[in-house]
Amino acid sequence: MSKLDQTIIDQVFHSGGLLLCVDGNSNLVVWNPYLGKTRCIPPARLRVVISDYMTCLVSDTTKNNRNHKILRFFYDKDHPIFYFELFDFKTSSLRFLDIEPDFDLDFC
Repeated sequence: MSKLDQTIIDQVFHSGGLLLCVDGNSNLVVWNPYLGKTRCIPPARLRVVISDYMTCLVSDTTKNNRNHKILRFFYDKDHPIFYFELFDFKTSSLRFLDIEPDFDLDFC
């Protein structure tokens, strides 16, 4: 039984033939329907509870690359701060991005 068979999915995003599934606890599972494989994505390393967040699945499908990444945005309303994390499928790494956006996000 796969992780998807055991989880109620609240949101689904797609990119490059993959489906990013998000459950009610913001856990992420990526499903490749062509190969029938799933991959659990590590939870965010952010330790504070933040109610506003956004998750994006990005695919670089150039001939030589074929890499997928997940970008997570978090916004702390109590302290007007954005947090960004990037998960890279090729390296299985999750890293914090130390950037300050110079744009507005509608979900905040």
